[in-house]
Amino acid sequence: GLLLLLLTGAGPLLAWRKTSFQSLKGNFTFPLIVALVAGGIMYAEGVRHLYAWMTLFLSVFVLVCILGEFWKGARTRMRTAKENFVLALYNLTMRNTRRYGGYIVHIGIVLLFVGFAGQAFKTDTKGLMQEGDLLTVKNYMIRVDGLTTGDTPNYEYTRALLTVTKNGQAFTTMHPEKRFYKASQQPTSYVAIHPTLSEDLYVVLAGLDPDTGKAIIQVFVNPLVMWVWIGGLVTLLGTLLALVPSRVEREMAEMR
Repeated sequence: GLLLLLLTGAGPLLAWRKTSFQSLKGNFTFPLIVALVAGGIMYAEGVRHLYAWMTLFLSVFVLVCILGEFWKGARTRMRTAKENFVLALYNLTMRNTRRYGGYIVHIGIVLLFVGFAGQAFKTDTKGLMQEGDLLTVKNYMIRVDGLTTGDTPNYEYTRALLTVTKNGQAFTTMHPEKRFYKASQQPTSYVAIHPTLSEDLYVVLAGLDPDTGKAIIQVFVNPLVMWVWIGGLVTLLGTLLALVPSRVEREMAEMR
């Protein structure tokens, strides 16, 4: 996976049978410097998991490589066509949708890998809780404000009412639920999820402890999950752009 990630940035910049040391130096020196600086900052901030660090390091390297291609192409159009940066970037992309749509797909892949790397830092905890009890995980504190039970024609349920603080500040309320469906005689947990760009907070009501009657609360902090979804969306958009006929192809078709 790490090799594939590297190739998404390096591959498009390696000219077929024309790659030289000078071209490698010109294409990769700046991205490598930026990635090394970012890698040093991440290490200083406590990112010590080897594969996660390598993934984030390569993600920065690849992203700078790809964005550099957009930057160089747009700068060239700004000089030759006298366009502003936004218009130059748009016309550059539309004149070669396959190439630049492919670059956008590669950006999407980078974002997917960033999301994957976050799983190296996931945290979880579990506790038996009743009203008023507190449970701490990472920088979150979860307080049980109540446990309610109910009965509907389809299922019976137990619901936990939770207040969550983060770094000592009010954050959100969550309501995980455990249901027992009468027709299928099957229990189901409905997970309470609070997603953010940095991490997702999952809270599960696993059930009630038969000995104490307390709720079994499980909490999971999963970093960077949102970037998997964003990466998937960017990959889809890049694919759709690559399928659009480029302006050059349309001009050639009109000439015929």
